[in-house]
Amino acid sequence: MTTENILLKEKNKNHTVENAVTNLKELPLNAKSVHLQPIRNMSVTIQVLEESTERVIETITGKATGGSISMNSTSLIRRTGSLTLSVEPDLFPQKGSLMWFGNIVRVYVGIKDMSQANSTVNFLVGTFWIDSGDYSIDENGSSISITLSDKMTKYDEEELMNPMIIPVDTPIDQAMRLVMENVGETSFGEFSDFQGMVVPYNLEYGIGEQVQKVITDIRDMYMDCYCGFNVMGQFEFKQLKVQKADEVSEPKWRFDSTDNDRADLTLSFREGYGLKAVRNHIIVYGGTSEKTGITPIGEVRITDVNSPFNIDAIGDRRKVIIEDKYVTDEQCIAQGRFEAWKSSNFQEQASITSVPIYILDANDIIEITHPETGVVSRYMVDTFSLGLDVSATMSIDAHKLYYIGLEYGTESLQIVEDFIRGIRNWGWLSLAEERIMACYNMVGSGSAQVVVRFVEGELGGEQASVTSYATTKTQTMRIDITDFAGLVTGDENGDKGRSVGDYADRVLGHEMFHAVMNDYLGHDVAVNLPVWFKEGFAEFLHGAKERFTYSYSDKTQAEKKTSLIELAGRVLNNEWIGTSEEYVASYLAAIAIYRLCTPSQWENLFVNLRGQSNLAINFLAKLLPIAETNAEVAAAIIAEMQSMTDVWSFLFDANAQDTGSVGGLMFMNLYGVELDAESVFNNANATTDSIGFMLNIEK
Repeated sequence: MTTENILLKEKNKNHTVENAVTNLKELPLNAKSVHLQPIRNMSVTIQVLEESTERVIETITGKATGGSISMNSTSLIRRTGSLTLSVEPDLFPQKGSLMWFGNIVRVYVGIKDMSQANSTVNFLVGTFWIDSGDYSIDENGSSISITLSDKMTKYDEEELMNPMIIPVDTPIDQAMRLVMENVGETSFGEFSDFQGMVVPYNLEYGIGEQVQKVITDIRDMYMDCYCGFNVMGQFEFKQLKVQKADEVSEPKWRFDSTDNDRADLTLSFREGYGLKAVRNHIIVYGGTSEKTGITPIGEVRITDVNSPFNIDAIGDRRKVIIEDKYVTDEQCIAQGRFEAWKSSNFQEQASITSVPIYILDANDIIEITHPETGVVSRYMVDTFSLGLDVSATMSIDAHKLYYIGLEYGTESLQIVEDFIRGIRNWGWLSLAEERIMACYNMVGSGSAQVVVRFVEGELGGEQASVTSYATTKTQTMRIDITDFAGLVTGDENGDKGRSVGDYADRVLGHEMFHAVMNDYLGHDVAVNLPVWFKEGFAEFLHGAKERFTYSYSDKTQAEKKTSLIELAGRVLNNEWIGTSEEYVASYLAAIAIYRLCTPSQWENLFVNLRGQSNLAINFLAKLLPIAETNAEVAAAIIAEMQSMTDVWSFLFDANAQDTGSVGGLMFMNLYGVELDAESVFNNANATTDSIGFMLNIEK
């Protein structure tokens, strides 16, 4: 439980700390709400404990007149602090007092809960050793000041009393616990599942070895690990899992200084940007084995298109690290991951001054709405410092999170080979480009590059995607091979055993529409086009009859038609969340636009967009000059959708095999026959891998 009554009694004195929040990961419901109260009634409670038993020997309330607590996520001594106390005789250094050997202190900051009568939520801000004390007196009176450090300070200068050997292949969590137990630690918190990380060679330490060196050696064997004491004084050892977006926890706190609902605690915000140290390609070499002559190596690249620092966006910025102590590839890869993460994430640093928040901890995720741009981003807390008096503020330093795209393993090589064959031999990209040229009058410039990259991700996510950049003409096509696990080797269409609408040549054809349009119109123009327009015309390229069939499958034909037309009205108004039905509604809107165009208007539809500026404003009126306002053009599109009886009959006809593509029987009728799932891109006609791009297919 995170809220508890800590009840330990010395003689007849009550040592209860009411509603104590001691677990910063599992918070009670009112832990956040009390921070947002317009008025704070605060208190500081200090518990003095006997370290060996954690028996409470004194509880001090109402004596703290000031102080501060600081946290540094990268330091072994994670939390430090200070307290200023009004003078009491039993506070001076002596046996049985606050400042004496064998004692530790827990510091709580209480906020009165205004929603409940006589209730205070007490937040534990640290369990500390006392480093030093100071008595002073002046015209304002006398006081005692003490400095605090968390329990890691105990091992700052401590040395091993006995030799220690940790055998090769010992899991690193077991090795760390063995070390801590060897030096007398008995209180442990969370240990991560380190997924096969082991001690790569025998570790031998002699008498007199510094304890903190041993701890550091084990922590740094794999560089995405960290350790230290939590607020309860329990030793923790964790792996920093922030390489992928789905590994990152929900933000613990959200800062939005633009919000006017009085819920934001931001007092000031500053952000710094560093570009010089950015690296996106890390190669780590370990020590060469004298026995085998083999040198371990690890290589990591930032390929995630959501990172502005990925290698396609800014080019290959390489860093080579040589670390003789690494003896396995896994160590080198872990170091590479950590360096790549650090070299990208630490380039955007945010500094926030706020009203104190007592639930934050090392490496917590926070969310910040940028005061100027309004962009919402996630950051990781690096350091903070907060005061303990009623007028104090809190300073937080954090870095913006970007993710390192994970690539694929050897078990997926066959799928990669199948895709490469499909692109090189069966026109999985070039046939779509030819159709785009024939039907949309667009073609790639021939001078730009498309990087085809294979990744492993989440089943059911995007099967493929294309990303363009403001900084370069190069585009990235990411193919998630997790979604093609059933790909049939040797099938020219790229059948993966599911719907014919998911044939690989059709999936990639959809994405090539985006690539050609991005290159033809330019990134700055294409990025401002409505999502419905881009996705609707990409679906129209290869046909969406299958997707239409599966949409609203629980409705009658009349209900489905009504629902899709209503949905089209919303997407034309730029309402978009990405459902399959929205793709179908956008496809139907594209069909209506085709039917509304004269042959000349259709031929020049994209040509005219090339010369337009501020396309986000009155887009429909600029796209289709059949009326003066967006609303009038949208109304014309909806009216056409309602009246295109032949199209609805075709889509509802289960016997019609044409996919409903722009070049098919129902529309431009390029070949005078139905274009079904197998023939909509006739793979036998492929002559090249691309007609408008230089391809860089990464294997």
